[in-house]
Amino acid sequence: MADDLSLLVDSCVWVDSYLGDHPRHDESLAFLTKARERGATLLYGASKLETMFYILSAEMKRIIKAGKGEISKTDAHVARAFAWGCIENVRELATAVGVDTGDLWLASKYRSIGSDFEDNVLLAAAKRSNADFIVTWDRVLCTTPVAKVATPADMLSLLDLL
Repeated sequence: MADDLSLLVDSCVWVDSYLGDHPRHDESLAFLTKARERGATLLYGASKLETMFYILSAEMKRIIKAGKGEISKTDAHVARAFAWGCIENVRELATAVGVDTGDLWLASKYRSIGSDFEDNVLLAAAKRSNADFIVTWDRVLCTTPVAKVATPADMLSLLDLL
């Protein structure tokens, strides 16, 4: 059953779900919607919130600038408010998985498998939380032997089977 599934959702999936002009928006949003409908437990790496906030704010400024040609102080405020709203939504929909020195140690041990520190910290978070899957668009992470990893599109298909 899907309500037994624990899914660690990578920041790229969250970001794409909030930004309608991103190529993977529809699949990311559909995955998150179906996972919630099916009762899966959604998780996020707490250490990723700062990066998500920065990306969401910067992307909203890019969208505003593309439409208006410039960004006013009010526009910058709107972009930050948008990013804050998205972060609060993540926190409402999912449970944070923290990072401590043990996770950083484990991430460094995963270096022989993958050299991307951010990916290795996510793998450590998956281990800490006993996540059934990591859900990401990261092609390299999808090939790791350390954890079960699926794209949002693949997870949509799996959720249909449960």
